[in-house]
Amino acid sequence: MTQTGTTPIQPLSPASTGPEDGYTGLLSVLCVSENPLFRDRICRNLEREGNIFVEIAVTAEDALSLVSYLVFDVVVTDCIAWQGNENGFLKAMRQRGIRIPFIYFIRDAGNQAREEIARLGAARLVPWNGHPDTLQFENLLQCILDMTDSRSGKETR
Repeated sequence: MTQTGTTPIQPLSPASTGPEDGYTGLLSVLCVSENPLFRDRICRNLEREGNIFVEIAVTAEDALSLVSYLVFDVVVTDCIAWQGNENGFLKAMRQRGIRIPFIYFIRDAGNQAREEIARLGAARLVPWNGHPDTLQFENLLQCILDMTDSRSGKETR
């Protein structure tokens, strides 16, 4: 790729991110929450080792817009109800044909919500009690790695 003139533009990332060239790249996570503390903790804890990039969206509407033109490996959210509908955000994604793995990082959902999450596919619930202890974020990280086949290149624990 060249600019006007002869100075080549260096891409920010390699052209191939497949295992055939030994580069597995970063995992991209879309964090969706209206809670700024939740977003901050997700970003700090997932980005601390450098193999995950977190983009944020404040609302489900923002997230639906972002996924229409950006590619994410996984969505992490605390948005269990949206537009008065339990699992509404996840349902909207699936109805639009968006199959991105989806993780609810929340205190707990009722049994009915869990059943629906399982039925909608490629979605999991990881419990979080609201505290910043690392064990909870390690559980979230492990779930992300499991759902993305560990494409970050980091060994699973």
